[in-house]
Amino acid sequence: VLGAAINVYANKHKERPDRLIDMLISSHRKVLACVVCGRLKSAFQIASRSGSVADVEYVAHQASVANALPVVDMCRQWLSKYKFGV
Repeated sequence: VLGAAINVYANKHKERPDRLIDMLISSHRKVLACVVCGRLKSAFQIASRSGSVADVEYVAHQASVANALPVVDMCRQWLSKYKFGV
């Protein structure tokens, strides 16, 4: 329900619903909410802190679609370190 509220709020008001996102417990849901709001760097930070390869890959894909190349690079660097255990 909170995720739907964030989506509606972000689309209707064109503002960042930071407080609503902070209320989410699941890191995955926070990542999804940040992506919906266009906060790709924040989404990456949350995904990488939680250690979720799937979420970082999702953020990388969304950043690529949005042509947010710095975020794509951050995701790729994190994924390469994670996969090679550096």
